[in-house]
Amino acid sequence: MAWASGEHFRNMPNDRLIYYAEQGNVEAQLHLAARYDEGFGIEQSFEQSAKWYRKAAEQNSAEAQFALSVMYDEGLGVPKDAKQAVFWLEKAAKLGHSFAQHSLGSRYYLGDNVPKDIWKTWRYWHQAAKQNEAKAQFGLGSLYSGILVKDLPKAKYFFGIACKNGETKACDAYQKLKAEGVK
Repeated sequence: MAWASGEHFRNMPNDRLIYYAEQGNVEAQLHLAARYDEGFGIEQSFEQSAKWYRKAAEQNSAEAQFALSVMYDEGLGVPKDAKQAVFWLEKAAKLGHSFAQHSLGSRYYLGDNVPKDIWKTWRYWHQAAKQNEAKAQFGLGSLYSGILVKDLPKAKYFFGIACKNGETKACDAYQKLKAEGVK
């Protein structure tokens, strides 16, 4: 379909963007939601942003599901609702959204509106780490440093890739393990 590319909607006038969003085009809905969220070329409205993110989320857009989760978490345009935040976060994570996977793993680690579960933490962080999510890679390094199990070579490995992916705290942890002679 000619309109499938999100780039096409980037500079589209609002009236045309609204038309395509109303026709059910997920990319148009995402762009419209983002415009309302940021007040970019349109009056800022978190309520309208949430409306359009929900429409895209209901069509299995992981990006929209993650955005809707954040909106419920912060009470932007929707009532603050931790259960809805987790619901949409889980949906986005299941669709492979790497930051949703990292965030859900962090919630299970902290017991943030879900029961503490270190194994679910490991699972979600591992899924995100495979997609080069640096914070999840750092988290796995920490788990392998003794929080979950003590496997220092694995900890060093995950700290190393997290460092390469821009997580500066991981660089220090990697260097420390390297200095200690961990292979």
